[in-house]
Amino acid sequence: MAPRLSTRWADNPDSYAYHMLNKVKVVKAIRSLFSTGSIGFSHLAGIIIQKPWYVPDETDFPNYKFIYKLCNEYIEFSKTLDIPDKEGIIYENTIRYLASLAKQDPAYDSRFNGMLFRVLKDYQRGSIRPTGNDKYLKFLVGFWAEFDGRERNHDLYKKFLEWMVSQYATEPFYKQSIDWCLNWIGEHQSEFVYSDSMNPKNWYGNNGVGFVDNLCMGGMG
Repeated sequence: MAPRLSTRWADNPDSYAYHMLNKVKVVKAIRSLFSTGSIGFSHLAGIIIQKPWYVPDETDFPNYKFIYKLCNEYIEFSKTLDIPDKEGIIYENTIRYLASLAKQDPAYDSRFNGMLFRVLKDYQRGSIRPTGNDKYLKFLVGFWAEFDGRERNHDLYKKFLEWMVSQYATEPFYKQSIDWCLNWIGEHQSEFVYSDSMNPKNWYGNNGVGFVDNLCMGGMG
C-alpha cells in the first residue's frame, strides 16, 4: 500500500515533483493555448508519474477503481487509433497522471467524479450518442464552469475544455477517444460508486474546507 502523497510538498521530493513541478508543467502547457492556439506538448512530456501514485489500493476515494479501469481500458482502445505524433509521445503518461489526481487530490476527486456521474445520468436519459456529441460536450463544459467554485485557474481549465471540444469537431483521434469514453462510462454504470462529494454543491471550493480556503484566500483556495 502506497501512502497518499503529502500536500506538504516541502517534506519530500516525490510530493514536490507531484504537487508542484507537474502542476506547473500542466499550467504552462495549457497557457500555450492563449498564445499559439495549441497545447504546449513539450511541457506535458516532462510530467513525472510513478506507478504507486496511480495504482489503486484500499485507502483510495470511493470511485477511484472506476477511473483507473476507464483509463486502462481507454489506453488499450487507443492502440487501435491513428494517434497524431505529438499526442503519441505524451498521451499515455498524461492519462495516468490525470487518473492519479483523483487518487491523490480530493479537489480533483470530487470534480472528476462529479462530471463522470453527470455523464452517467445523461447516458441513462439518452443524451449521449455513439458519436456526434458536439452539442453535449459544450453543455458539459458549461455545467463544469457553472459549478467550479475556485477562481484560481478557472479560466485556464475552461480554455482547455473548450479546446478539447474544438478538437472533437476537427480531429478524428479526439472524436473517437471522447465518444468511446462517454459511452464506456454509461455502459459501466453498475460499477460506479457514488459518494456525496460528487454533488457539485459539495465540490472543493463550494463547501467544507475548500469553501473556507476560498474565503481566506480570495477565491484562490
